[in-house]
Amino acid sequence: MMKSHEWSDSGTIVEWMTAENGLYVLALVLALFCRLWLLGKAPLSDKEAGLALQSLGIAHRESPSLLGPHPGYLLLTAVSFFLMGSNEFAARIWPALAGILLVLAPILFKRYLGRGPALALAFVLALDPGLNAASRQAGDLMLAVVSVVMAFGFLLKSNQSGLGIFTALALLSGPQAWEGLLGLAIAGTIIYIYHPNIWSRASIIGGPEGEDFRPKWKNGVLWFLVVLVAVGTLFFLVPNGLSAAVGSLVSYIQGWAQPTSTSILAIILALVFYEVLILLVGIWGLFWGLIHREPLDLFLIVWFLISIILCVAYPARQVSDVVWSLLPLSALAVRQAFRLISELRERLVPSLVASVPVVTFLIFIWMMFVSLSVPGTPQEVLQNRWLAFLMAILLLGLAFGLIWWGWSLQVARSGYWLGFAFILAIYTLSAGWNAAGLGERPDLEIWRGDAYFQDADLMVSTIGDVSEWNDRSRWGIDIAIVGLDSPAVKWALRNYSNTENVDVLAVDRSPSLLITADQKEPAVAASYTGQNFTWRQSLAWPLMFPTEWGRWLAVREAPSEKQVIVLWVRSDLFPGTASLNGSANTGR
Repeated sequence: MMKSHEWSDSGTIVEWMTAENGLYVLALVLALFCRLWLLGKAPLSDKEAGLALQSLGIAHRESPSLLGPHPGYLLLTAVSFFLMGSNEFAARIWPALAGILLVLAPILFKRYLGRGPALALAFVLALDPGLNAASRQAGDLMLAVVSVVMAFGFLLKSNQSGLGIFTALALLSGPQAWEGLLGLAIAGTIIYIYHPNIWSRASIIGGPEGEDFRPKWKNGVLWFLVVLVAVGTLFFLVPNGLSAAVGSLVSYIQGWAQPTSTSILAIILALVFYEVLILLVGIWGLFWGLIHREPLDLFLIVWFLISIILCVAYPARQVSDVVWSLLPLSALAVRQAFRLISELRERLVPSLVASVPVVTFLIFIWMMFVSLSVPGTPQEVLQNRWLAFLMAILLLGLAFGLIWWGWSLQVARSGYWLGFAFILAIYTLSAGWNAAGLGERPDLEIWRGDAYFQDADLMVSTIGDVSEWNDRSRWGIDIAIVGLDSPAVKWALRNYSNTENVDVLAVDRSPSLLITADQKEPAVAASYTGQNFTWRQSLAWPLMFPTEWGRWLAVREAPSEKQVIVLWVRSDLFPGTASLNGSANTGR
């Protein structure tokens, strides 16, 4: 008899579309929406634009003498630029596709996790705030994550072709792949020492002992070489891509000697404020695993702890590096959730009924918390809201006692954690929306890899208007970027072919437009009119105190740090305006 996941010559779609596979498709659709919706809306940051500009040069057949240590992203994005044009969507499409593919990774580990937990893990990966944020940023992190995880999964399945393909992609995925490989290798080695048979079916699901999981290396090596050469050289168009793959290891090692501006507090807050549900249930599963000492739980625990240690200890860390720890943490959380659900079956109905007042009180508590964060509230109103807030907490505790008295302690406990889980799940979806940069203040999100270019579209629109007034083309005007090293600005002006970057503007030069830092006025400023644009905007960490964090958590309002740039337009270019002599008029 044909199994549900096998293909035949007839009726293949009907046989494949079981309920389980249909749910995997649903998880995939959710991942598609979360990763691709308004993917090109946000302007590229300096970090993103630096990589995108290299890819754009490759797409324009400008062979780089030295390729950055991110060959996988750079070369694949050059293909997307060639096919779709140079835009923000094309710059981010490969990380987004990698994030979508990651949703299918639990299928490779189904024999260890179990069918239900593997399916639930697919939905967790599809909706996770941190993974969504990382998937929507131009860079090689998600390419590294999916390559390492898939290679590990195919290794356990003895699929030599898949192992070879994704091992090659991992080596091309830049320095962050080495952090994931190192954490996984250390965790695997530690757990193998204590449980040598951990990856046999007998140790996980009671299957036959002695099964050989060692892959046959011949096909694996062949696929490894084919993918490494094809992708790593872009079919021999960029031969130095292979040397860049080696350079990624060197870059990762050098990162251990490079300081970073990312604090450990930012990593902790990214977990607490965005991943609170997974974090709480995952830690619950962590303690359960330590007590019961199941080999798979122990492996996930060690992998999670090693990943956190590497992320915190790495001097060149970024907040997004914590996604390596989200993978084992999510698996721990899912396994613990299924244990709790299995214990809940006998008292499911009363537990659901008991969760109703919990959800009601928690919604009211959150509404009061948000209202307390509104600035300018009169003191009398504020006192009444504080009273209502504290009374709701008291009633929440009182309801627990009444449910215990009316039913049982088990029903009260189950009802409460069901209610809290429901509210935290809604909160996680909201946090994921904000982390993806789709909220009203994307510049204030902790998961952002770099400062937000707030006025990029406005600046480009202004330049286009001036160009159209004078050259009858939105792209023909000449621009000089003076003393400003910003990949984000260069990316924003990528369609203006008559653009130059200079450290100092010669006195006898007077280009139509100048772009400078706010503190730097050109020597010929008397002949120009300037307008400020917000260039870099980000969360002001030194000004964040408990009150500010409460307001940020409730309504995403917080102090921000801003850096501006000045667009200088030669005064004689304004319609109906003669050339001005005298001091410059500025819009600052």
